Amino acid sequence: MNRALWLLGAGLVMVIAIPLVLGGSGLGGQLRQFPLDTFLLMLGMIVMCWNLNAGRLRLLLAGRGGHLGQRRAVGMVMATEFAISATPGGSGGPFTLMGLLSRQGVRPAQATAVFAVDQITDMLFFLSALASIGLYALSHTIDLRLGWMLAVPALLLIIGFGLLAALGKHHRRLLKTSGRLLRWLKVRHRSRVKLARGLIHFRHALVETLALPRLTLSLIFLLCCAHWLLRYSILYLAVSGLGQDIDWSWTFIVQMLSLAAGQLTLLPGGAGGAELSSTALLSPMIGAASAAAAVVIWRAVTFYFYLIAGAPVFFVMAGRSMLGSLLKRRSAAT
Repeated sequence: MNRALWLLGAGLVMVIAIPLVLGGSGLGGQLRQFPLDTFLLMLGMIVMCWNLNAGRLRLLLAGRGGHLGQRRAVGMVMATEFAISATPGGSGGPFTLMGLLSRQGVRPAQATAVFAVDQITDMLFFLSALASIGLYALSHTIDLRLGWMLAVPALLLIIGFGLLAALGKHHRRLLKTSGRLLRWLKVRHRSRVKLARGLIHFRHALVETLALPRLTLSLIFLLCCAHWLLRYSILYLAVSGLGQDIDWSWTFIVQMLSLAAGQLTLLPGGAGGAELSSTALLSPMIGAASAAAAVVIWRAVTFYFYLIAGAPVFFVMAGRSMLGSLLKRRSAAT
């Protein structure tokens, strides 16, 4: 647990230290001139994001686990986002969400299926967004030399969808192959049967979730789009509030690449990698001081605010026992 807390502390220091070094002496002046009303608007957008995700969660559950009100659903989302921000690679998020859903009466296979469909919806949005930005870039004066910024993540998403489709089509063969592999590894028969049953239950729950009415699935995707469009507009507002002019599509791409790079640091919230990469990508367009200030504001809203607002909600809903288990798992993993 101490190691996990040390990682969180190191992440918090890196969030501020890197922009301070890269921004130089002009960083303070840039931050002081940022409009307070714009900052409050950005915080309000995050609150709206939590509500949109809560609505998506309620639709995905479709009554499984009993009635789930909007307030409790928002609490689950905030606790999950806190766990994502407080653990390396966001690895604590799924554990927290599934734990909270189990307390709601949702079976483990159903909770896993809900999380899986939620992630598939996110992937579908990002693939659609990258395609739209690519078409926009072709018809506007955007630097096409940076086309790899669109091509690489789009290719990875396409590969991901291909793997998911292959797993769905050949799941029986996968079960048989994994069973032979586990037998070769001398895993006990009882454990192999338990794992196979878990995978079968998950598949049934996944099919059940994907069989929701088309209108419901469409609404889930619309809520997903609204959430990510709001959240990925935070950096654009940060740059605009500093008096700089930049295309929204570039801030979208910068956030995608920076948060992906942040996962490589193995620090909570992608600290270090996200700040370094985003500042480096923004500096040629708006200057080092403005880029560093925009990154500080962006991370304050999308990292610190998630920790500050989500921590008390996590303690109330999940309790100290889940926090201790979460930190121990992450300490063991790192």
